[in-house]
Amino acid sequence: MKFKLILHYSIAVALGIIVGFKIVPPIATAYIYMAVAFLCLYFFLMKDMDKVFTILPYLIYTEVFIRGSARSFPYLTLQYLMIAGFLFNTFITNSRQIFTKIHFKAVILLVLFYFLEIANGFAPLLPRITYAIQWNTFALVAVSVWAASNKLTPKQINIIMENIRIASVFLAGIVLVAHLQGKIDYSTASSSEASNGMAPVQLSGYFGVSTFLFLVSILSTFDKRAKIIQVVALVFTLTLMILTFSRGGLYFFAITTLIYFFYNRSNFKGYLRFILLLPAFYLIYTFAIEQSEGRVITRYEQKGSSNRDILVTIGFYIFSDNPLIGIGTGNYNKYIVQKNYFTVESGVHNEYVRAAAEHGIFGIFTYWGFFIALLINIFKRKKPEREYALYFFVLFFLITIHNGLKIAIQPLMMLLAISIQPTISTYTNRKKTKTNEKIALQHNQEFGKYSTVSN
Repeated sequence: MKFKLILHYSIAVALGIIVGFKIVPPIATAYIYMAVAFLCLYFFLMKDMDKVFTILPYLIYTEVFIRGSARSFPYLTLQYLMIAGFLFNTFITNSRQIFTKIHFKAVILLVLFYFLEIANGFAPLLPRITYAIQWNTFALVAVSVWAASNKLTPKQINIIMENIRIASVFLAGIVLVAHLQGKIDYSTASSSEASNGMAPVQLSGYFGVSTFLFLVSILSTFDKRAKIIQVVALVFTLTLMILTFSRGGLYFFAITTLIYFFYNRSNFKGYLRFILLLPAFYLIYTFAIEQSEGRVITRYEQKGSSNRDILVTIGFYIFSDNPLIGIGTGNYNKYIVQKNYFTVESGVHNEYVRAAAEHGIFGIFTYWGFFIALLINIFKRKKPEREYALYFFVLFFLITIHNGLKIAIQPLMMLLAISIQPTISTYTNRKKTKTNEKIALQHNQEFGKYSTVSN
C-alpha cells in the first residue's frame, strides 16, 4: 500500500512537471486531454460509473491548465462533457425509473432556476457572459439531477476522494515549475507568475478541496495508509497554494478543518496527529515568508484587493431596485458600469448575490431555496453520511461565494453533497430488529473499509 501510494504521487508530480515545462506543446496536451474526455464519455455510455469517477478528477484538475495554455479549445469543454455524460446516464439509461428513484426532490428548484436563467437571458448586455453562465448552470443542474436520483456507494466515494488527491499532486507539479524557473516577482495581489500562468483564484478552489482531503486522510482512524506520505503531499500542495497569493484556498482549508474537529471532537488520536502537524505548518509559514520576501504576510493582512465586498453590496442595491425579476442573466457586469455603480466591468464573484441581482425574488426562491433545502436534507442524514456531505456542501458554498460558478470541481462537490446518502435503508434505523442491526453494522464496516470516512 505504501509503495503504491508513493508510485501514484511520484508519477503524478513527474507528469505535472513535464506538462508545466511544456516539453509537450500545450496544444498536444489539449488533444490528449480531449482523448481522455472522450474516454470518460465512453464510460458514461457504458454506465461504468466507477471508471467515470476514476477519470473525472484528472480532467477537472487539468481544466485550469488547458484554459490558460490551450485557448483555442472551448473554455467550457468539461462542462459540456458533464452535461452530456450525466444527462445521458440519468435519462437514457434510467428513463423508466428516473422519477421513482429521486431521493432529493428539491432538486426541482435548481431545474427551475436554470429555466429562469434561460427565460431571463433573451436581452443580454454581454452575450458571451450570459451564455457562459447558462452553460455553467446547466452543468450544475445535470450533475445535481443525476446525484438526486443516485446514491454513491462507499467504494465510489473513496474512488473520487483518492483520485482528487492524486490529481491535485499532478496540478501542483505544474505549479511547481514556476518556482523551479525562479522568475516570480511577488506583489500584494494574486500571483499568476507563481501559478505558472494559470488563474490563481481558480487554483485556490482546486487546492482548497484537496488539501482538506489530505488532512482528513491523515487524521482519520479508518484510513490505514501511510500517514507520512500524506503529510508530504499536504505540505507540498498547501505551500504552493499559499504562494499563489490567492487567499481563498487557505480559508476553505481552515473552515472545513474546524468542521472536521467539531464532528470528531472525541477523536483523541486526531487531535494528537494535528498537533504533530504544527511543525510542518510552521515550516510552510517560514518558507512562504522567505520565498516572497515577507509579502505573503502583507497579502494576508490586506482587507482585500478585488473589491468583492463592494461588488456584493452593489448586487444587493441592484436587487432592491429590481426586486421582481432582476436585470437579466449575465447583465451584472455591464449594468454596474452603465449605472455608475462601478468603474469597470466585473462579475460579482458570488453566485447567490448574482441570483438575487439578475433574477430578483424568483432567483432567491429557486437558487437559495435549493441550497437551504439541501442543507436541511444533509442534517437529517445519519453520521458519517451527514458529516461528509456537509464538508462538500461547505466547499461548494465557499468556492461559489469566492469565485462564482466557473470551475468544474464545483459540480463534483455538489454531486458528493447530494448523493452521499445511506445506501441501505435499514442503516438509518438500527433498533428495529436484530437482523436490521446486523445489516447496518455490516454496512458501517464496509463504509470504513472502502473509504476514509470516520466513524
